[in-house]
Amino acid sequence: MNDDIVPELDSLWSEANDHYEHARFEKAIEIYKYILVRYGDNSVANEYANALLGEILLTLGQTDLAENHVRKALSYDQENPRYHNLLGFIYDQGYQWESAVQEYKLALNPLWAYPSLG
Repeated sequence: MNDDIVPELDSLWSEANDHYEHARFEKAIEIYKYILVRYGDNSVANEYANALLGEILLTLGQTDLAENHVRKALSYDQENPRYHNLLGFIYDQGYQWESAVQEYKLALNPLWAYPSLG
């Protein structure tokens, strides 16, 4: 990655996270979406921006959009317990109990679901 880009990305993360932590969700959403566009070729930026968008959208009750972003984050890290927990909560909100339980199990013990990792 270009050395000039890293400070910009760090600055964007810091600003977006500040908005998120202070419940200024619309501004945080705007910055995370910008990161997805500006740094579309950066897998780490895409993973985290999608995960955080999923969290915010879930908080705002937009479960369909939240699920879409969490699934995108999972496409970068399929074993991340945080993402499975978010997906479980999304399913829980939609009364999809079996799917929620499966995701919570993945969140609690990834080796249970992926025995080949052990």
